Amino acid sequence: MAIINGDAPLFRLYINNYTKTPTYYAHLFNDDGHQTDVRISCKTTDKERAKLYATEHRETFLKEYFDKKNKDDFYNLLTEYYTEKSELFKKARQKRNVREKHVKEYKAFIDNYFIPFLKRQKLVNFNKTNNIEIIEDFQIYCQDGQQNDMHHSLSAKTINNNISCAIAPIFNQVLKEKSVFALNIKMNLIAKAGEKKSIGVIPIRTTFVILLTDFFWLKMKDDGNKIPFLVNKIQNIEKYRLYCLLSNLCGLRNGEIFFLRKKSILLIGNTHFLNIENSRIDGTGTKTEAGKRLVPLHPFIYEKLTKYIDDEKRTDYIFWNGSKTIVYADFLRARTILALICGYSNDDIKEHNIVFYSFRHFFKTMISNALNEKDLVEYYMGHTNNNDMSKNYLHLGNVGNKYIEENGKKIIGVIEKYYLELFKINPEKAAGPFQEPTIKEIMYYDVSHNSKGKKRIIWTIPNPEEIEDRLDYNEEDIHEEKSLVEQFNNMMAKKM
Repeated sequence: MAIINGDAPLFRLYINNYTKTPTYYAHLFNDDGHQTDVRISCKTTDKERAKLYATEHRETFLKEYFDKKNKDDFYNLLTEYYTEKSELFKKARQKRNVREKHVKEYKAFIDNYFIPFLKRQKLVNFNKTNNIEIIEDFQIYCQDGQQNDMHHSLSAKTINNNISCAIAPIFNQVLKEKSVFALNIKMNLIAKAGEKKSIGVIPIRTTFVILLTDFFWLKMKDDGNKIPFLVNKIQNIEKYRLYCLLSNLCGLRNGEIFFLRKKSILLIGNTHFLNIENSRIDGTGTKTEAGKRLVPLHPFIYEKLTKYIDDEKRTDYIFWNGSKTIVYADFLRARTILALICGYSNDDIKEHNIVFYSFRHFFKTMISNALNEKDLVEYYMGHTNNNDMSKNYLHLGNVGNKYIEENGKKIIGVIEKYYLELFKINPEKAAGPFQEPTIKEIMYYDVSHNSKGKKRIIWTIPNPEEIEDRLDYNEEDIHEEKSLVEQFNNMMAKKM
């Protein structure tokens, strides 16, 4: 029998015959008269007393029920959002393209930081969580490695990125409005002093001498001294040299290098170009629309690239062999090999934070110093250009071949100028590098958890220039390799 208050039932009394002494139970209804899953024991066999008990305790039991239900639903929605179970995420993906590796990162951030924070604060729904004070408290929680559950302090950049990319889309979708999480006002943390670490850039003279001198990359041994050259211990050393050439002297990102194809090499007039049109496993294009560009190839790089294609019998993709992810370890390996041959130690690499992106910054520095055309520099870097849109640099693919080649030759001319100055080449005779090579013993750590440091003898230059530490860099390419760089450096620190 249902007990009615106005038009809506409050609860329904029934006898529970499965208890030792049959007693009255009340099946509760919510305020709209809809039946809930809440059943309470009235602890009596007297109907009238049962009715009074149910009436008196109904609201308390319903509140506990809905608090728990909302809490479970809230946490389950968050922890399952970036999984196959989530219908919301499936719907969001129709409009929002999220790469698989970012899906894993977003889920880990929510599981390891956001949900533990919510439980500490006893927050169980979207509305209460969605305010400026809560966000600021969460930021402090993430930054405080002594207080948060992971015992690890996150940088301002990491926190900002995850709030914007991992959490805000969920709140916006559920609340169907722009939530606090999507606002920039008061949300973005300012990096602490010293938090933004500079990257090390190998100076121009040292980079050119090593990259353009075949001697340092030859697979050979001294028959007299039996010197175990570093390159003799590295398979596909030609590939790693090409990675360094294409980033340092063409400004390519690692993903853009990884997915180069034979058909990417174009001849426009008398100049070879690389047609950059994809940097993703799924073939959906470059990181941004501005990433699609035509990059000029210096004849030296063109020669090395075509020789590699012939030697490796590549018929389509030049480097990609069908792996499910970009092999970032190869780019770290290329970074390490170049830095070591340039004369820097593992400690130097770690201290100055030499990463593969350092090479793109090298390219930008090199052409910026020589060209007083910021728009052209941004085009060849593949950056979105917000400057003088009256110039056609962002649309070189839509203009005539003559104009494309003319601008491409400007970049090749910059490289050629450095090449001539450093090697002092003249029509009569080509001189050697500016320093005589020297033999050096180093500890080499490969990019592997199981790799132990091994002593290697390498040819290098005796006095490499001081590494330039810089903060004025675009961080858009750092994110993908950051965890691997830290992993590699931490491994080296433990081994040494």
